[in-house]
Amino acid sequence: MEGKGAWRVASYEIDMHETLFEGSSHRASRNAHTESIVLHARQLCEIFLSRNTDADNVKLVDLIPEDEQSERLRELIAELDREYGNRRTEESPCWVFNKMLLHPTKERLDGYNYDSALNRVRPVLKTIIAEIESKRGSFVRGLRA
Repeated sequence: MEGKGAWRVASYEIDMHETLFEGSSHRASRNAHTESIVLHARQLCEIFLSRNTDADNVKLVDLIPEDEQSERLRELIAELDREYGNRRTEESPCWVFNKMLLHPTKERLDGYNYDSALNRVRPVLKTIIAEIESKRGSFVRGLRA
């Protein structure tokens, strides 16, 4: 399987779904791990930037009310906004996460190195999390056990 295109994208999704559902393989597990890292980074960006206005979406104000948001947190959110970019700016983390993983677009390749996009958002995400925790207490982390 090589290159871009609808057939390649669908083939990859079918292969991953069936392989993971039926038992797994080292390559499928490695791909799923990478894809999960990207998915969760995107989810955190979407929560902290609060771009989606749907009432049921988790937003930053649900975690820390606006009047309790420090100036430092506001600066960090602005930094994340700059680093994350948007879905129309090619090669921005937002564009990469959406086009290369989360949406079945014809832009997708058989493989993609997400390191550059993740490295742009990961440091600021960690700092935002620490800033929120310093004001509101720690988030529950039950998966590390």
